[in-house]
Amino acid sequence: MNNVGASAIQDIKIERENGVYFNVVMSSAAGHYLGSVSYEDGYFSPNSRDTGYYPSADAVIVDFPDAITLDQAFECAKKDGYIK
Repeated sequence: MNNVGASAIQDIKIERENGVYFNVVMSSAAGHYLGSVSYEDGYFSPNSRDTGYYPSADAVIVDFPDAITLDQAFECAKKDGYIK
């Protein structure tokens, strides 16, 4: 199942532990990648880059179909109480 674009957080499996959300498709000036983000005291911070760079978010999803978007991680962090 491709989670990018999934609208309901409860319908997707989001790997998380203590405010760190895993398998998140992110981007930088160098390209798109799979990594993790952390939310603490209401602030977001990239936590890790777990792959090399890809030319697009869609290319990341091809290799990691269970990945989530940064927006989905943010919504989950709000639901979990890390962001008010």
